[in-house]
Amino acid sequence: MQISNYHNFAIVVGFLLGAIVSILKFDTVLEIVIFSILVSVIVYSITVLASSYFMQHYQFKKMFFAKDDYDDVLNYYRQEVDTKDESVTFAANLYGDIDISDYVNDVAPDKAKER
Repeated sequence: MQISNYHNFAIVVGFLLGAIVSILKFDTVLEIVIFSILVSVIVYSITVLASSYFMQHYQFKKMFFAKDDYDDVLNYYRQEVDTKDESVTFAANLYGDIDISDYVNDVAPDKAKER
């Protein structure tokens, strides 16, 4: 996740937390709005400080993956899918002319009348 996602989440959580506490504690609208904004700023500031500390002290490591191995596996699966597709196409072409209602008794009532 990006750091800005944490900041946006902190703004929303701070506002909701501030709004809930201020509605429970204060009576006037001005006090509710000011307290909500104050709590939002405090929660946002804590999140910015924590995220900047994390970015400064965390050592990011490069992650490598074996691209050639993944390509080989994907090519194998693609060949398997192509093989199965060919066999299904062959079966569909081979048995495509057969009307299955000739072999099943209760497929549809209107087909039974034609017999």
